[in-house]
Amino acid sequence: MTGNMNKGIITGEAGPFALPEKVEFRVIDIDPENDGPRDSRVNGSTNFGDIFVVTMPINDGTAPQIEKLKGKHAPNGEIMIENKSGNAKPLEFSLFKNGKKLLSQKDVAPGDSIHLKVQPKLYIAHVKENSFISGTDFKAVTESIEATSFTLDPENPDVKIVVTELPNKEIKFTRK
Repeated sequence: MTGNMNKGIITGEAGPFALPEKVEFRVIDIDPENDGPRDSRVNGSTNFGDIFVVTMPINDGTAPQIEKLKGKHAPNGEIMIENKSGNAKPLEFSLFKNGKKLLSQKDVAPGDSIHLKVQPKLYIAHVKENSFISGTDFKAVTESIEATSFTLDPENPDVKIVVTELPNKEIKFTRK
């Protein structure tokens, strides 16, 4: 971050920051042979706006098949999934990022379609002096004086934040 302080106002800029744009779509069902969960994954990455169709051979123990529709886009940065698994059992549709489940919809019945949307947030915190070492995990409860969150649009993630130090030394974050 670069900046300067003039009459109680801190000015400067940082960034650009690269938001995680890629997520992984998985279908989770019960493996009839092992009686436990299994997940089917998409080949390649999943992008906001993708549309998937899930099919599943009936009663043969095969895992669900996932097809990404090319040339079509879901609205508003959503990911749309159609369950066309015939009369198979309901499935769970999930989005993962770096191996961690972000969100999921369980019991999606055959014939139903769902829209999943990730709404990223940017958190900015005023940190207590000498309480945070760069490169370590941030503990907001013990190291932060205050924090502000800003909801971002995955299709247009540009945001400008104004940082102001008030006369009482309080730091205020606002969206420009």
